[in-house]
Amino acid sequence: MQQPGAGDHGRASPLMGAKLKPIEKAIGARFRERRIAVRGSQDQVGDAIGVTRQQVDKVEKGRNRIGAGELVLALQSINVRPSEFFAAFDDPDAGEPAQFSAGAVKAAAAFDQLPKRQQAGALQMIRNLAKLKEDT
Repeated sequence: MQQPGAGDHGRASPLMGAKLKPIEKAIGARFRERRIAVRGSQDQVGDAIGVTRQQVDKVEKGRNRIGAGELVLALQSINVRPSEFFAAFDDPDAGEPAQFSAGAVKAAAAFDQLPKRQQAGALQMIRNLAKLKEDT
């Protein structure tokens, strides 16, 4: 019989916990941004740390916490260095890292793959579309 909160592997989930602190929610949001940016899947991460995709989703949405060891394994599963991941938290005056929609993160990842000469045009197009929305 599985323990309460146990994942698919019959052990207590490291992701369960009491009320999350703002930093834990920010870590989940930052992880989601990085996972989407590198085109990693929740299933891939869940397999790496021994939990379900649904549990990974709860971490990313700030409903469950993740332990330090599991976070390192999760980052390794999507080829993100912990130092790169935590760089966003290095500036104490910056506050919590910005949280972007999945579409914004995907757009940024696609933008980075464009040749430099096309990036300026893409950025101008996005600005024009945003201005159209403001004008209506």
